[in-house]
Amino acid sequence: MKAKQVIKRLKANGWTVERTNSSHYKCIHIETGEILYLAGSASDARSTRNFMAHVKRVENGKAAEYREARFNPENRRGIG
Repeated sequence: MKAKQVIKRLKANGWTVERTNSSHYKCIHIETGEILYLAGSASDARSTRNFMAHVKRVENGKAAEYREARFNPENRRGIG
C-alpha cells in the first residue's frame, strides 16, 4: 500500500492529514488527538504495514496500553 492510498483511507475514517515541510504527513486522529507521522516514501516493505497496525490500535483505543506495555522497563528482558 502506498502513502497516497493510506492517506485516502485515513481521511475516509475521519483522520486529519497535513503535509509537513519534509516529505512526511502528520496524521491526527480527530477523537483522541493522537498524532502519527507517515513517511512520503516508505523505507522498507514493512513500514506501511507497521503504520497501519498503529492506526488500528489508535482507532480501537488500545494505543495507550500498547505504549505502556512496550516502554515499561519491567517488561524488558534481561532486567532483574
